[in-house]
Amino acid sequence: MNKSVLAIILATGLFFAGCTNDQANDFEQDQKTIEQVMLDSGIDTDNIIYTEKIKAEDAFSIYQITNGYGIIQYVNTNKGWQYRGASGFEQSASGKPEPVTFGTATWLMGEYSSKGNNTYKTVFIGEIHEAEIAKVILEVNHGKYNAKILTSENRKFWTHLSDVEDAQSDITKISGYSSDGKLIYENYLNLPE
Repeated sequence: MNKSVLAIILATGLFFAGCTNDQANDFEQDQKTIEQVMLDSGIDTDNIIYTEKIKAEDAFSIYQITNGYGIIQYVNTNKGWQYRGASGFEQSASGKPEPVTFGTATWLMGEYSSKGNNTYKTVFIGEIHEAEIAKVILEVNHGKYNAKILTSENRKFWTHLSDVEDAQSDITKISGYSSDGKLIYENYLNLPE
């Protein structure tokens, strides 16, 4: 009789373990990855050159197009990653572009709170058109930051992630330096009149 009870308990345990495992697999299949959500953006994934996660809640990707670049934003929800939006920056096809171009995108981190304790992130981005420039320094909120340099198909981009809500108005200068530290480009932004 003990063997029968033991067999029933073992069979019941295996049955419930199988159900729990199936539920976990169903949950995982409902969770979207960033790679799957990239397709929702409508931007060719071959053009995405960089992706960064922020505290497992949010992420962004940088993409390139023929005459420009852009940023795609994602948010992580209980259903996995979701496409939040994109910002693109195109350059004029005529005339010589600036040695260092500049764009910015700011978005809400996570879900909106009516209590006012929302957090925002800003990504600064640009393309480097002067071959000698190997380093970009961005001055924001009285601090200096080294931008991350990205290369893709003989093009160079720079990016910097900031947590200031209205960071664009606090940018004072972008500087480009050669690999040996020589100043090649300098642009003062948003100076008081």
